[in-house]
Amino acid sequence: MMEYFDLRQEAYNKTIELNKSGLSWYKISNHFDELGYKIPHSTIRSWTRGSKARNKEPLINFSSSLSKEESYALGVIGPGDGYIADANYEIGLAVIDKDFADYFQFCLEKVFRLRTSNKLEGPSGLGKNPRYRVKLYSKKICEYLTKRYKVNFKEESWRIPEIIKESNEEIKGAYLSGFSDSQGHVSKREIILASKNVDGLKEIKCLLDSLDILFTLSENKGIISIYGKNSFEIFNNKIGFATKRKADKLICIINSYKRNMTPKKIINNKMIEIIKYLKEGNTKLQASKIFGVHRLTISKKLKEMGVD
Repeated sequence: MMEYFDLRQEAYNKTIELNKSGLSWYKISNHFDELGYKIPHSTIRSWTRGSKARNKEPLINFSSSLSKEESYALGVIGPGDGYIADANYEIGLAVIDKDFADYFQFCLEKVFRLRTSNKLEGPSGLGKNPRYRVKLYSKKICEYLTKRYKVNFKEESWRIPEIIKESNEEIKGAYLSGFSDSQGHVSKREIILASKNVDGLKEIKCLLDSLDILFTLSENKGIISIYGKNSFEIFNNKIGFATKRKADKLICIINSYKRNMTPKKIINNKMIEIIKYLKEGNTKLQASKIFGVHRLTISKKLKEMGVD
C-alpha cells in the first residue's frame, strides 16, 4: 500500500499565500528555487494570474515498507544532528563534513523524491568551520514523519520508532549509522556515542545489544563506549560511518589490533571461572590477562550478575 502526497498542490497554495502578502511571481519563483523546488517560472506566473494547479503532474509517493535510507535519515533527524522545524515545516541538517551532508541529502531525495538544497554556510557562533546545510521544506512530509513514527524528534526527548526496534539488522544498522555520524566519534580504543537524552541512549543500548556489540553506558555522562576489535568489526560491517574521516579512523584502529577480543557468548561461559579466580584474591587486571577478557567487560558482567 502506498501513501500519496500532492506536493504540487502544496506549492500552489503557498504561491497564492505569498502573492496575497505582496510578493510578485518572480520573487515567489526565486523563493522556491532557494528551497530546492524547481518549478518553472511560467507555472508560478500563471498561478498568480488565476490558473489552478493541475493534477497531471506525478505525485510524490511513500512506501509502507521501511528502507535503509529512510532509517538512516531518521537516525539523523531524531537523535542526531538533524532537525524538524515545525514553525516552517523544514527538515534539515548543518554539519562540517560534506560527505555526511551529501549522504543525508541523497537519503532524503531517494525516500521523498524531492529536490533538496545543500549549501555551504559561513561559520556560526558554534564554531570556526563553515557548515554544509541541507534543507527540505514540506508540511506534508513533516506531518507524515510525525504521524507514521509516533515519536518525538526533539534533541532532549527523542525516542527510537518501534518499527526500527522490530526491524532486521540492516535497518537497525542504518539507523545507528545516522546517529553515529551525528553523535559519534572514534578515539584510540573506543567508539563514543553521546547524547544528553539518557532514556534515548537506553534504547540505543538495546539496538547495540541485538547486534552483539560490547559497550558500557555511563548515564551520568550521557555516553556509550563501544570497545574491542570484534565489536569494532561488527560496527564497521553492520553500522558504519558515512563520514569518511570517522570511517577511516575506525579502520585504522581495527588494523592496529594484534588479536581479536573474546566474543560475547564465550565471555559468558568464562565468567564462573573468572569469579572463582577473583575470590582467590586476584585482580580484574590479572583476570583479564589470564582469561583473555577485557577488564571493563569483566566489571560490566560482574555488575550485571550482582557480584561485588
